[in-house]
Amino acid sequence: MAITSHGATTKVEKGRFAFLPVILGAENVDNSGATAPSTITVKYRKQNSLSFLSKTLNNTTSTTSAAASASDTTVKLVDSSSFPPFGKAYVENELVEYTANNVSTGTLTLSSGLSGNHNSGVTVTRIDWLNLSSDIASAGSTEGYYLILFTNTELSALGTFTYSVVFDTGTDEIVVRTVDVVAASGVDTESAPSVSTCILKDHVINLDGTAAQNVVVYARLLALPTLSGSAGIIDQVVSAKTDANGFFQLSVPQEATLDVTIPAIGYRRTIKVPSATLQNLFEIT
Repeated sequence: MAITSHGATTKVEKGRFAFLPVILGAENVDNSGATAPSTITVKYRKQNSLSFLSKTLNNTTSTTSAAASASDTTVKLVDSSSFPPFGKAYVENELVEYTANNVSTGTLTLSSGLSGNHNSGVTVTRIDWLNLSSDIASAGSTEGYYLILFTNTELSALGTFTYSVVFDTGTDEIVVRTVDVVAASGVDTESAPSVSTCILKDHVINLDGTAAQNVVVYARLLALPTLSGSAGIIDQVVSAKTDANGFFQLSVPQEATLDVTIPAIGYRRTIKVPSATLQNLFEIT
């Protein structure tokens, strides 16, 4: 039995995902598809805990909320909050690497396009054991370099965090390492705030009384920066076209001051959007 111990030279932030390193005497300790290697046992201990807890690898899953096609560079999950900001995952049997995780929308942004098609509702498995040995291999080397993903809940206590890895090859190899869990700075992300909006709607007709189709209606904020609650509103022009009934509608923030233009009828007005969910544009004084 060989035991390797490493000191507390790494700092990780409380309540955030972290990939922590392990060096073993073998380079080929790999996942079997989405299944973690059976030769590895991982345990961890938080500050002031008197016992180690077992960690099950590659046991966290979600499902896709929408179908994804070959070459797509995003995958949408029902819930991606149990996935780190970046990492690897199996979408069914396809291994993917993602560089960003938008928890608000459940969207994983991939480093490259999918190789296959995937239906909505298929399983996506988070990968907790990563083999980086080939990235740093040298001639004659037999050591393997690995990363273990620890979650925000596992790293929830300040102080010393100890983790152990047992590599069972008949003669166990045990690696023990400690890291310092420190207070987190800032936040990872927050969901977009809810902004009250109003649908500005109305009709445009021709001189003969028939519906005027494809007439463009523009709206733009006049004063910047403009805040709505805790959200800033981008200085941009939004537009809509009338349909076959001459009808148009625009969704805009309530109480915003807008410049509304309909060039086809020579209409241009500065309006203040009412605190209502629905309003006829031409009735605003």
